[in-house]
Amino acid sequence: MTRFFEALGDLIGRQIGARGETGAGPGDGASAKARWLRGLFFVIAPLLLHAMAGFVFVTEPAPRISGVTVKVILDSAERGDPVIFSVDGSYRLFRGGGLRAFHDPGFIGYGYRLDEAEARWSQDEGIWIKDRLFRNQDLTLVPEENGDIQVGSKHYSGILHIERGEDDGVRLVNLLDMEDYLAAVLFREMPASFPREALKSQVVAARTYTLYCMTEERGFLLPDSRSQMYGGTRANTAYSREIVNETVGEVLTFEGQLFPAYYSSTCGGITARACDEFSSTSPEPLNQGIPCGYCSDSPYYSWTATLSAAETAEKFELPLAIASTVELGVTQRDTTGRSRELAFFDQRGNLLLRLDAGRFKRILNRGRDLKYRMLSCLIDDIRHRDGRITIEGRGWGHGVGFCQYGSRRLALQGSNHRQILEYYYRGSKIQPLTHLENLADKGSINP
Repeated sequence: MTRFFEALGDLIGRQIGARGETGAGPGDGASAKARWLRGLFFVIAPLLLHAMAGFVFVTEPAPRISGVTVKVILDSAERGDPVIFSVDGSYRLFRGGGLRAFHDPGFIGYGYRLDEAEARWSQDEGIWIKDRLFRNQDLTLVPEENGDIQVGSKHYSGILHIERGEDDGVRLVNLLDMEDYLAAVLFREMPASFPREALKSQVVAARTYTLYCMTEERGFLLPDSRSQMYGGTRANTAYSREIVNETVGEVLTFEGQLFPAYYSSTCGGITARACDEFSSTSPEPLNQGIPCGYCSDSPYYSWTATLSAAETAEKFELPLAIASTVELGVTQRDTTGRSRELAFFDQRGNLLLRLDAGRFKRILNRGRDLKYRMLSCLIDDIRHRDGRITIEGRGWGHGVGFCQYGSRRLALQGSNHRQILEYYYRGSKIQPLTHLENLADKGSINP
């Protein structure tokens, strides 16, 4: 080994001499020890520089467009049960949670590829990943450029935070830049075939809703219709990024404050009021019931759902002997015509069962394909024939705020994204994100 380093030192010396630099090589009278040290240095130095470069990567994260980090809970498990994830490629592992891990001396180590790794929280111990215990600490996993995260069937960019959940469970949280998140949401919430201005209005509504959830509500999002449909890296396309970049930083406000900019597929002719739909205090732009004559070409504008006598008895726990003769009626509506309450009556008009309209819809839809479902609470007619109940209605979704199919027609008629949003969120303003105060104090803006 000594001779190897001496020979390497001679070679380096000859190369330096050939370039006319000081230290002309083996003819300069250098001792064997000096040549050995020179060879050793040129082997070790690149390794040291490579290791130092790795730490620079994590202590100086690349600046982002919006400066806002979104937290999405990808999966969670109860006490003792595991969550399962994979990492394709190399990664770094840190102690601690989220972005703070980069600024703390929390580096644990490097790794390459995890296939269906199980993570679980063990009470009084910490987080187990496969057969390794990390005592009483959350973990942050950072894939390198060639790696990505997989949970279930979806792949994700950004950072994975493995943390203790509620009741000693464990959960996987994806941290990523908001603009990257929106690019992976856009075509899961609205078809890519919609006009460009409709897509831009969708992005601004989604960005506003995202920021509201992160700063005013629970501080995180879910990856499905409970928050917004998040498709991961495969939903983040060049076209979706292009649309997002055209509206970068634009949000909706009312009286200078963010609000939950709800939206749905098809309002059915009039938008719902948030105060009726969600039984909560909501700002004026969400409580107006806007007439919408623009979504009538939606495939979900009208729908029909039927109940057989057997289904009525099973789903609503009514006696089978009378299920073929009961009558269903709307007993309460709100100001936009949506059903708020439905009830079953026997042939004599006696009340058998009263249900909130939302609960009735969930029970009826359980186990059904989309085309057989009750798509909204905007019911036009209920008919009874031969023991079957037929319900006819309009729209798909809760109907509050922005109507996606309505925006399509408005865009085709020449409205831009600002005009579309002003139509559905009346009284609101579109402002740059930088004009909003106190977001950094609420923990959304990256330091």
